[in-house]
Amino acid sequence: MQPSSLIRILFLISIFVLTACGDDSQTGAQGDGLTDTASDVLVETATETATETATETATETTTETTTETTTESTTEIKTDTNSETETSSQTYTQSETGTETETETETETETESVEALEKQPPNVRVNGYQVVQILSHVALVGSDSFDPDGNIVSYVWSQPDDQQIVLTGGEQAVANFTAPDARGFYVFTLTVMDDDGLSASSQVWVNVCDLNDCEEFATLNDTGITAFSIVGEDGQTGRDANSSLVKVGAGKAGFDFSKIDVNGNVLPAEATTWACVIDNHTGLMWEMKTNDAGLQDNGNSYTWYSTDNTNNNGDAGTANGGTCVGSDCDTQGYVDAINAQGLCGFSDWVLPGRDQLHSIVDYSNLNRSIDTDYFPNTIEGYYWSSSPKASNTAYVWRVDFKYGYDNSSTKSYAWSVRLVRIGQ
Repeated sequence: MQPSSLIRILFLISIFVLTACGDDSQTGAQGDGLTDTASDVLVETATETATETATETATETTTETTTETTTESTTEIKTDTNSETETSSQTYTQSETGTETETETETETETESVEALEKQPPNVRVNGYQVVQILSHVALVGSDSFDPDGNIVSYVWSQPDDQQIVLTGGEQAVANFTAPDARGFYVFTLTVMDDDGLSASSQVWVNVCDLNDCEEFATLNDTGITAFSIVGEDGQTGRDANSSLVKVGAGKAGFDFSKIDVNGNVLPAEATTWACVIDNHTGLMWEMKTNDAGLQDNGNSYTWYSTDNTNNNGDAGTANGGTCVGSDCDTQGYVDAINAQGLCGFSDWVLPGRDQLHSIVDYSNLNRSIDTDYFPNTIEGYYWSSSPKASNTAYVWRVDFKYGYDNSSTKSYAWSVRLVRIGQ
């Protein structure tokens, strides 16, 4: 064998060995490669799977979200398109409108409340008490009535069902009738309405008498004393001594009182709650005192004070010097407060004169000289009158309701007050 051949053989063997080794290396490399590839594939697969899953999930979520959104949107759109959607649209509108409506309602309510506070009822003025003869012409006059913030649009006169007096002009400011041919006591109510629909009422009291007793009707009350020991004494004469005296209401001896409710209506004698008392003989209506620590409490006291130069005798007196609740603690402040309240439906209350106070003094009662069945809560002490003392401008007459006498006092002292309305 030639060396060259040997060399070629060795060369080929080397190549074979190298090739075999290379194949093993390549096989290993390929194994690693396969492993790497498998890992890569698994990673890629996992990644792709995760990605795909995430993508699918996201897609599905997005799709579902989109679908739900679309569905809701579609529903809303449909709702906006269909009549049902109008409900959704209306709901939204109502939500906005609701807010606006509530605001408007509150505003309107506040406005109405303010308007309601500003609106005032009419003020009814009538010729409240009359003494007339039988078969005479009687006029019920309400033409002085007025509305402080508008106009009166209607007048209506009424009377109790059992009275049956024939009225002329029963829906006018002035009504007329002819007095019956019999003595009696008659009540008429005037109701007026203004252009705001508010109404108010007041009453006229008419005593019908004959020629012989009309003068008696117009006088003050008797003394309340019915007992006597000497012929000719007070208890033997006058209304108190008249056992056949016909009364409209009730009361001791010659007194004739009726109880009045808060609206000015007559109550039965057995009523247990009342606000005022009318004297059916004199026609005077009196304030009731209370025991409730309020405006009309019998424990309140007032100094005498009036800025009216026609009745203060040139001296206005002492303002707000008493102890009271609900008003300035002087006579003028109390009168103003009672009239503002509209006691028993009236706003023409005044401080009574000395003689008017004496008209309700019952001299038969010791230590409480008044009919307590009609005037409870009367204190045993002084009540101011409106009558100044002529000889001294700083003094005013007062009447004592413990013993029934009167004397004068300086205006700076604080005493009780009971108001009266004359009814004219």
